[in-house]
Amino acid sequence: MLSLPFAIRPKIEKGANEDQDTVNLDSYQKNPVYSILLKHHGVLQQKCPSSLPYRDHGEHQVEIDTSEAIFHRQSPVQERVISAWIEKLLASGLIRPSTTPHVRRTLPIPRKDTIIEKMQGFHWYSYMDLLSGYYQFCMRASGVPLTVFQTADGANEYVVLPMGLFNAPATFNAGIRQILLYY
Repeated sequence: MLSLPFAIRPKIEKGANEDQDTVNLDSYQKNPVYSILLKHHGVLQQKCPSSLPYRDHGEHQVEIDTSEAIFHRQSPVQERVISAWIEKLLASGLIRPSTTPHVRRTLPIPRKDTIIEKMQGFHWYSYMDLLSGYYQFCMRASGVPLTVFQTADGANEYVVLPMGLFNAPATFNAGIRQILLYY
């Protein structure tokens, strides 16, 4: 039985299981493109590659755009599918975590309605409040001189993440997400 990867699947009908990552093509046999897909099903990726590709046919040149990245809200189901693919790509070495200085680091703070959506079906809830939360993260040595501030008592600089830095919310949010990743 042929199945189509989720990335190019047709729209799921109402009532279908949204957690599935493939769609059975037999129900789409009346579609004119079905016979083409059936004939050439071998060209459609059924799973994530397990290694890096050969570089014989060239490399992609990235053009740097320093404008802010745009994030769009995804449903919890979409987030699970995206996370699963990211894990597969990381495990196979096709991607790696990036700390590139060329793109402004932004990480949206989770929306309250998204958090409440994700909590559906659970019976136990808890929360935590981090006193001076930003101070739980150290500054990189090269950034410490950039945190200098002057008072009547002299100049001081932070060795921990101070509030008010340009990327502080993104760094804090990414750090907390990393800490809580497996909880």
